[in-house]
Amino acid sequence: MADSVRSRRRGGGSMRRVSCRALTCILGAFTVACGEMGGEPSACDGLAERRMVITREEYTPCAAEMIAALHRLRPAVEEVLAGDAEARSSAKEALQALRGLVRKSGVEADTRSVRTGELIERWPDGRMRAFNHSVFHALVQYGAVLQYPNEDNFRQGIKAQDDAAEFYRMFR
Repeated sequence: MADSVRSRRRGGGSMRRVSCRALTCILGAFTVACGEMGGEPSACDGLAERRMVITREEYTPCAAEMIAALHRLRPAVEEVLAGDAEARSSAKEALQALRGLVRKSGVEADTRSVRTGELIERWPDGRMRAFNHSVFHALVQYGAVLQYPNEDNFRQGIKAQDDAAEFYRMFR
């Protein structure tokens, strides 16, 4: 009888450990998701939910925030590439900030795919679309450098960032 009571207690304890682990994972995922979306107010807020045209006038302040985020990200990634281990955390924070703006603007969802039969014409201006593509490409390339530091991805990130800055100058 004592053995069956002990085995039940062990089973209950393991269930509690599993529940605690699951709760920890859920809270961790929620924290990461909130961090990526960026808790601070932004000019990009609400653009991802839009289904209709986003004008240059509406988009320019958001695009300016993305350009500023790229300007903060590039030197941090360059320091990581140069071997500065302490720069990694600031580079990751800068990358997350840019990723949050990209998600808030809706660029990431538009870049991934459009469902069959659904046309999203949020970016009627070709320069705005080119800007979005360049920002997203820079985000991906700089993120790759943080995962596996290498000159090739860094150069591609610089090129994409420079292209984004040029397209921004054209449409603002």
